[in-house]
Amino acid sequence: MTTNEVWILGATGRAGRTRPSGTVRDGWLRTGEGHEFTAAVAAEVTQRLLHGDGRPGAFAPGALFGSELAEAAGGTPTKTDRGVRPVTKG
Repeated sequence: MTTNEVWILGATGRAGRTRPSGTVRDGWLRTGEGHEFTAAVAAEVTQRLLHGDGRPGAFAPGALFGSELAEAAGGTPTKTDRGVRPVTKG
């Protein structure tokens, strides 16, 4: 089973995905000041909805517009191979 987890640590967000193979891949998102980033996401979502880019239903912003929403709002993804590690059981 694949599971997703997200941690927000100050101006950096960290997300992890546990894959069926038992490995976990971590990713980081640098956002700058948290309140400013939150406002930028809200403004970006508003613009997209006003342009008719949404769809009916209730969604979290990332679920509706995908991960590129964070970049459009000023976030910078950080990729590293160090994020792959086996899950320890027990």
